Amino acid sequence: PNRPMVFVITPTGAGQATFRVTDDLEAQRLALSDPYSYLSDACNYQSRPEVNSRIHMISDGKLQLQGEKWHIIEKAEISFYA
Repeated sequence: PNRPMVFVITPTGAGQATFRVTDDLEAQRLALSDPYSYLSDACNYQSRPEVNSRIHMISDGKLQLQGEKWHIIEKAEISFYA
C-alpha cells in the first residue's frame, strides 16, 4: 500500500497522455528489484537492467484512454546506468 509510484502520467489532451519512469530513487530501486514485472510491459530497453543501476529516460511512452482504462499505444524507451 505504501509502495512508491514507478510511473508518472501526464495528460496531453482528451483521452491522451504520456508516461515516464519517475526520477524517485526509491521507486527506481523497486522497479529494478524485478524489472521484468515492473518495466517490461511498458518499456523497451536500450541496455540491460542491473540491480544497482539508475533508469535513464530516452523517450516517454504514450497512453490512450479506452473506456475507463489507460492503454499503452507506444512503449517508453529507457536505458540503465551506474
